[in-house]
Amino acid sequence: MWPPLKTGGNVMSWKTPKIVEIALGMEINCYACAEVK
Repeated sequence: MWPPLKTGGNVMSWKTPKIVEIALGMEINCYACAEVK
């Protein structure tokens, strides 16, 4: 996101990445394709 937000400190400090597990049919299909090959 440019220009960077000037909030002080690290530019990316305003957003903390969060790992969230989401069950998706597309993700399951990717695993199935990998097993077929």
